[in-house]
Amino acid sequence: MLFNRFNFDSETNDTVRYEDDALDRLWVPFSWTSWEPIKAPYSSSALSENEYKLPAKIMEAAVKPVNGANSLNFYLEGIDSSQKFYFYFHFAGVEEVQAGQFRQFTISLNDRTIFGPIGPKYMAPVGEHSELKLVIRN
Repeated sequence: MLFNRFNFDSETNDTVRYEDDALDRLWVPFSWTSWEPIKAPYSSSALSENEYKLPAKIMEAAVKPVNGANSLNFYLEGIDSSQKFYFYFHFAGVEEVQAGQFRQFTISLNDRTIFGPIGPKYMAPVGEHSELKLVIRN
């Protein structure tokens, strides 16, 4: 059963699907007040040229923490802890970094690192996926 596909930083707050997504997947808009939207200064089908065939509209939009925060936090609520989930994360560098600098991050779930460190390159898609059983804490 599909839980959801999120489009972080949808400029239009529209759901993305066919014709933008060749596989007619639904990508629902999602934003958070502690995230700052950023958009790639380019439009390139190269970001979609991998096994996932991701829509360029999805890969060209991104978010980063505001107010000097070091992390983006995302919470899933109302999850049935007996179910198994497959997580797919897709990244691309949408901002160039200065010479000698780099961008790197990890992905944690319930305080456990599940991916990383990840260092996406400018205009190069990176995908990570995993099968996980969630442990819900009260």
